[in-house]
Amino acid sequence: MMGEEFVKLAYEYLKEKTNVRGFGVTRFNPEKSKHLETAKIEVMGVWIDVVNLRGETYTENSRVPQIVFLSFSLKNNPF
Repeated sequence: MMGEEFVKLAYEYLKEKTNVRGFGVTRFNPEKSKHLETAKIEVMGVWIDVVNLRGETYTENSRVPQIVFLSFSLKNNPF
């Protein structure tokens, strides 16, 4: 599930239970150096950023990261 989808679901769930004022999405746009899409939601006056679990690799001649999406499983989590 991507950040935007999660934030929309969280907003719908939380708006009946607590003070949620809104959410927003910063779109992936490499032309403006936006190499990651992020979503955020305001809950009880605090903005929470939501991003995908990811890694980044860099080529020798560039500061622009190549994104590697990762996965996480509670079943295999050692914590």
